[in-house]
Amino acid sequence: MSNVNLIACRPRAWNEVVGQDRAVSLLRSLLTTGRFMLRGYILKGPKGTGKTSVAYLFSRALMCSGEDPLGCGQCPSCRSIDTDGIERSPDFYETDAASRPGVQDVRSLMECMAQPPVAGRRRVALIDEAHRLSPEAWDVFLKPLEEAGTGSAFLFVTTDDSRIPSTIQSRCLPLPFSRVPDDTVAGLLASIASQNGIEYELAALQDIACHSKGIPRDAIRWLAAAASLGKVTRENASKVLDSPLEDTCLSCLLAVCRGDQAEAAKAADSAALMSPPSKAVETMFSLYARSHWAAPGTELARVALGLPSIRDTTGIFIRWLGTPLLPADALPLLVYELLGVARKPPRDARPKDMAKVQAILQGEVI
Repeated sequence: MSNVNLIACRPRAWNEVVGQDRAVSLLRSLLTTGRFMLRGYILKGPKGTGKTSVAYLFSRALMCSGEDPLGCGQCPSCRSIDTDGIERSPDFYETDAASRPGVQDVRSLMECMAQPPVAGRRRVALIDEAHRLSPEAWDVFLKPLEEAGTGSAFLFVTTDDSRIPSTIQSRCLPLPFSRVPDDTVAGLLASIASQNGIEYELAALQDIACHSKGIPRDAIRWLAAAASLGKVTRENASKVLDSPLEDTCLSCLLAVCRGDQAEAAKAADSAALMSPPSKAVETMFSLYARSHWAAPGTELARVALGLPSIRDTTGIFIRWLGTPLLPADALPLLVYELLGVARKPPRDARPKDMAKVQAILQGEVI
């Protein structure tokens, strides 16, 4: 394995971005036409889904002074970025609103942005954790975002766009980022592993991808940790994935599906010892939701078979999630409620279908 920080690896080209086709397609179209460019952009979505990486690519293209609107790679600005990193570009400013949220910080940024670009076509400011800016700091952006001209651009990166004032949002183009499908994350991990000489089992990468819940950054972090142990096998992956709570909650749900009240209650008690009860309930609900899309024959798929009444099961979980300050010993009561709807067939279920379900749950059919 090469000595490389996998977590620090970012896509260096538009076609290397995975799982964010909507945002990437829109930005590529804007850059290509060049007719409808705004000065403000809000990149919003869950942590670790590629917002900052795409912001870097977009910034490089905005600063490019060559003929390729997506970034020529040949002009002084592109060469400087490709050689030294975008952070060292004289036309690029990155600030973290979590540590610099005040109005004076933004005014200082505006003074820099008011100067003409040095090496490229524009100056670009990237404001990370933008939702942490103070109300007074946001007010400083109002006029610049309305001004005509293409000499500068502002990229606001946030995981909570609801905290960005509506007056700012109305002046910016929203770019939504979403969680990435498991198979796409697994493909990304396989590509990274191959590029860095990491031996792996495909099943191990699939385990990591599933555990990441659509967050590529987390998946890459776990890949690096597993690779430090040697070949990325399912055994090594299990050592770095923090999955005891999820495993225990899955055992609880499987026991419910089998009708094993004692085993289910025991697993529920164990889950409550590992984490706050509300977290255990949330984990069970997440497992149940994922079970309806799980591969046939897997343990997770059996959860959907054993709790087929989606409306009743979901109603139980939603009610429990809405209960504040759950006591640690309350989870067996959740188990009893789930046992009440376990194997309860949907209204349109046919008897022969339910007979097959019962056989699968008992391990007679794989």
